[in-house]
Amino acid sequence: MIYFLHIHKSGGSTFVNLAMKNGEKLHQPNKNGNPYDEKDKIIPFWNYDKDKLLKFFDKKDFTFCANETCLKHLHTDPKIKYVTVLRHPLDTILSCYHHELNGAKSKISFDKFFSTKILLERNKLAMQKYEKNYFSGPLVYYLTGNDDASLAEERLRQFDAVIFLDNYDNDIKIMKKIAGWEILDVNKHRIGTRRNTEAKKELKKDAYEKVCKELKNDIDFYYKMKKKIKDGKFIN
Repeated sequence: MIYFLHIHKSGGSTFVNLAMKNGEKLHQPNKNGNPYDEKDKIIPFWNYDKDKLLKFFDKKDFTFCANETCLKHLHTDPKIKYVTVLRHPLDTILSCYHHELNGAKSKISFDKFFSTKILLERNKLAMQKYEKNYFSGPLVYYLTGNDDASLAEERLRQFDAVIFLDNYDNDIKIMKKIAGWEILDVNKHRIGTRRNTEAKKELKKDAYEKVCKELKNDIDFYYKMKKKIKDGKFIN
């Protein structure tokens, strides 16, 4: 069983498609790897206790699950491979913004989007102490202090594979080692089409400086993890 922690706007849909190309079986029915029931409602397995959760994943009819909820107990079961893909915080924010604009009836400015959607959500999760999503919360533009960084690294070390989107071609090879995947080529337009350098070009100077200031802890943490993780695994 592979459990993929799908961090929003970080190439997750491509990873799910890659899993299917390699013959992984998804729960039926599902939406982008998320298990659904026959009434078209998502199965809230993240609320299960440890025994029920591990039993849920100990099935032969599906071998791959994707969800945006980090689970506390999966790393304790050696039969479950725990995987995630990380993306540079600036890339993530920019991608979230364009996702918000796509199909929107009225266009929202980046500054308003960042202030009302991102910072408010960060403050809300900070008050919850990341109980809902204790990994991707601290990592993806919600990092507010050193304690959060320590928590994020501690949880990140529980993963069997950590893939960086800006090093995808190399890091994805770890899936051959841990899951026997052979098909590793991906459709490039689906991942990493934006780079943090584009934020400089696309955003006004004051908006760019504001987001960099607010995301400083996240950006520093991202580069710190890139030094500690090589080829999908921690090296120290």
